[in-house]
Amino acid sequence: MEREIIIKNDSQELIRVAAFIEEIGEEIGIDMDLQMNLQLVLEEIVSNVIFYAYPEGTTADISLSTDFDGKVLTLILSDEGRAFDPTKKKDVDIIANPMDREQGGLGIFIVKNIMDTVDYQRTKGKNILTMTKIIPSTIKIQKNNSMTKIIKENGKTIIQTGERIDTLNATQFERDIEPALEPGVDLEIDCSQLVYVASSGLRIIQATMRTVIRELGGKIKMTHVSESIYKILYMTGFTRHLTIERSEK
Repeated sequence: MEREIIIKNDSQELIRVAAFIEEIGEEIGIDMDLQMNLQLVLEEIVSNVIFYAYPEGTTADISLSTDFDGKVLTLILSDEGRAFDPTKKKDVDIIANPMDREQGGLGIFIVKNIMDTVDYQRTKGKNILTMTKIIPSTIKIQKNNSMTKIIKENGKTIIQTGERIDTLNATQFERDIEPALEPGVDLEIDCSQLVYVASSGLRIIQATMRTVIRELGGKIKMTHVSESIYKILYMTGFTRHLTIERSEK
């Protein structure tokens, strides 16, 4: 089964990419966690091309093709932008405290940890990134457009996230939580609705940790964290330095 989509280097095209991989997932049958992981991988990789491969103001095509042989899903991303091999990117030091790390690099690190293989080639002026993933079984993803909420009760400030913190809404999420960042704040990020977080969201959590603990002298923790979100936080080293309470579901 082969499919292809051609998009422009515009961040709004990430919506089409998400819909494209969702259709693939529904057709071949994949479980919810893997569906989210594949969306995360493509958001990270495609975002890198959109934001960094071409000079500002340049409009260009990006090709995303898929092939499924009944067991292995192959994703191939092709563009004619600046040469860049993400497989050579130095891994994030997940042992280091997120507050002490330089921002950036989380996206590619996540991709390399989720996919079974990641291979880069520069051929005839094109960047060609080929990624593979073994696909087990089936369940459909659910959508929700719930918004971020801030609740203050019993001396604690609670940020209730929506279902997604991704490239398209991360900036808005950062604006939404800004009023909660007060001196001495006892901050809880309630993730009971959260099913998807991209590296753009992780960067905001990283920055929020630094602001709350080092600048405001407060406390911060994440609660009701699902297994799939916990895996991303564990993979990227947040579980070593941030109090995280997992969901009982």
